[in-house]
Amino acid sequence: MSSNQAERFDYCMGHDIGRVRPVNEDAIFAFSAQVMRMDTLTPIGLFIIADGMGGHSSGERASAKAISEFTGDFFRTVYLKAIDARGDSADLGGEMARCLERTNATIYSDIPNSGTTFSALLLVGNSYWIVHVGDSRIYYFSGNQDEALLTKDHSLVQMMIDLGEITEEEGKTHIRRNVILRSVGFESSVQPDIYQGTFEAGDRFLLCCDGVWSVVGTEAWEEILRSPEPIQDQARRLVEAANEAGGTDNISCILVQCG
Repeated sequence: MSSNQAERFDYCMGHDIGRVRPVNEDAIFAFSAQVMRMDTLTPIGLFIIADGMGGHSSGERASAKAISEFTGDFFRTVYLKAIDARGDSADLGGEMARCLERTNATIYSDIPNSGTTFSALLLVGNSYWIVHVGDSRIYYFSGNQDEALLTKDHSLVQMMIDLGEITEEEGKTHIRRNVILRSVGFESSVQPDIYQGTFEAGDRFLLCCDGVWSVVGTEAWEEILRSPEPIQDQARRLVEAANEAGGTDNISCILVQCG
């Protein structure tokens, strides 16, 4: 194992209904293990966040269904390829996207007029793959605290920002900031974004819904995520900060430490 490759993936999840919504429509999933690849103990992890939408509890059902369907499919079809010694050359992002397409078809059939955001992060060794739909987000923090947003929102506000019609700051309070242009389950097909990259030991990832990233102020965000405290405390403080900002939406996050 190279000196800069992680040996394990530690994680902590934060999950709260917030202060306004009567139902928690978020769903989260985390899995971490170590497997033998080419006589080397290699860490593997799968982390997912989904934010459901739809009336009469259908959003809650959609997000839960998305995670259960996707993970079942993933462990049947992708997991063995991911831990195979030749897995570094496999199209794991494409395989995950196909899992999500099948998940989409199931939700579209079983839970009409519902949908969910879906952001999944697969870590194997020192490589990552992401499949992403909607406006939940995945951030990357390098060991020296540099921050990068790895995903792009599929939202009306993001489209307006891209067109130069509004600024990012204006987008945070825009009246149509909750309009999503892509989701899992609402239409008969889905087109997920796929991302791939590498990381090193000491780096971190954050998955969070808009109930976190859209309400936690920049100063609190940076103070929490750049602090030297354990990820358990960081996750707790993110939830607290979102509630202190009003808790207007469900609050969910997963922090992953590459150790």
